[in-house]
Amino acid sequence: MTDIKKSLRLVYLETDSAGKSKRRAASYSGLLPEADNAAVKKAADAFNTLTQKPADAVEIITTETLV
Repeated sequence: MTDIKKSLRLVYLETDSAGKSKRRAASYSGLLPEADNAAVKKAADAFNTLTQKPADAVEIITTETLV
């Protein structure tokens, strides 16, 4: 039997004072494995309404344990 876990990652791209690009992320684990991409995107949109700067990218991480 396989064990599937999903998490959501909101990615923020920033530029520091020296002009160097930086990538910052916030991850949220414990998503239902059967959650589809549209539902996860809707959750990410809800998070974006609570922050000063919306995420530049939304990533879904799926981990599947085979053994």
